[in-house]
Amino acid sequence: MYGRQYHNKCYRMALFLVSFCFSALSYAQPDMQPLGPNIADKGSGYYHFRVNDFQSADGARHYRVWTAIPNKAAPPSGYPVLYMLDGNAVMDRLPETLLKQLADHSPPVIVAIGYQD
Repeated sequence: MYGRQYHNKCYRMALFLVSFCFSALSYAQPDMQPLGPNIADKGSGYYHFRVNDFQSADGARHYRVWTAIPNKAAPPSGYPVLYMLDGNAVMDRLPETLLKQLADHSPPVIVAIGYQD
């Protein structure tokens, strides 16, 4: 009898903890405020930007790809490439000072993949 009571108590405690954890997740909300102008919109003295929009084959998902190409001539072996996910956040936080540092050495082409607004 004692084993069954202990098992029921453990089961109720586990159920309580799981429900407590999942209830906390229901309060999480994404920040849906539109982002302001980013470095691609403002322009850079070290890179020029191309912005392309794509949609999935079923039309349900809409992507934006920012390509930052150095203003320097390409080396004989070509530019290295830096791929960045969460492109919306990357482009919002990419400072001109970092682009200058990259341009001073072996500047990469930057490809940032995000979502359309």
